[in-house]
Amino acid sequence: MGASSSNVAFTGKGELGDVDFTFSGPIDSIKMKYALGEKFNHEHDYNSLVFQEDSFVLTVDSDKMKVEGAELSGEVKKAIADQMTKKLIEMKVAIQDAEQELIDQFPTDLAVPFVFLFYATQFAQSVTLNSEFVEMQFSLEHLGLLGEEQKKLLKPIESAFYKDTNEDGDKFAAQIIIDDNLFNSFSSAITTIEKMFSVRDLMMLYPNAKPFIGMMNTDTISKVLPDFADAGKAIDIVLSPSHDLFLDGVPGSKMTGIYMDKNGNWKVQVNIPA
Repeated sequence: MGASSSNVAFTGKGELGDVDFTFSGPIDSIKMKYALGEKFNHEHDYNSLVFQEDSFVLTVDSDKMKVEGAELSGEVKKAIADQMTKKLIEMKVAIQDAEQELIDQFPTDLAVPFVFLFYATQFAQSVTLNSEFVEMQFSLEHLGLLGEEQKKLLKPIESAFYKDTNEDGDKFAAQIIIDDNLFNSFSSAITTIEKMFSVRDLMMLYPNAKPFIGMMNTDTISKVLPDFADAGKAIDIVLSPSHDLFLDGVPGSKMTGIYMDKNGNWKVQVNIPA
């Protein structure tokens, strides 16, 4: 990815002895190219994609320089062209380093899309560039936020953009696809908790709930289900978010999560083995 132009000019002024003069001319070529590469993110422990500067070319032909107000030799013209080229490269580096003095003068509204692209790429799983669009794919798995057990619960999903233009034929500025795995990546972290939770123990943590603990016995249930009449034995309800435990009772069921059906409707499924 990059940019190039040959329709750029420069102008300036100088002083030779006591004589003031002006100079101007074309910049024959200016090219900047960024290549997509990889860089290991040590802070978050994953390989991130990153745009790295591949080449920068700035060509100024001093023979095409026009000077008014003084006669300059070819050697002096070349020195001016070299000095100006050096200064422009220094300005490019300063802008890339976000030096405040230059950033205040920079047309940031033009740079915002490129700044977004530069930083978003570092979190993307893949980046595809063509002549019209930039397509990025993101996932929690790529960022190393899912363990092996969570990964097994997520199924590959094939998706595509519905259309690239609106009713007037204008191309969309941006489109976003959100699939089931965005939500289920979070729910997988819960459904892989292989632990049981006692309702009786949880209620013990809240003083206001303690009176209800005394009602958790077979005498209370026997008023609705007479078969449970058994000398006031204590009962408990044990819950678990584990998907494996739920599969033992309901084989083939989907994991707790959010799913989209063939008609595009979102459906929430919650499984609680008890």
